[in-house]
Amino acid sequence: MPTKTFIDTVFVVALINQRDQWHARAAELAAASEGRSFLIYRYDSPGNWKCFGTEIP
Repeated sequence: MPTKTFIDTVFVVALINQRDQWHARAAELAAASEGRSFLIYRYDSPGNWKCFGTEIP
């Protein structure tokens, strides 16, 4: 059974921005997560999560 992984904007921004204080850790986590798929969700209002994009391979 695949493990579900939640990622947030802190992770995404840190992964993209090499000057971010969390960049090195985000890069480590990204490398360790290779081969997993992710879905991006957007929080619209209390209790209302919607799929924002498609599955990221």
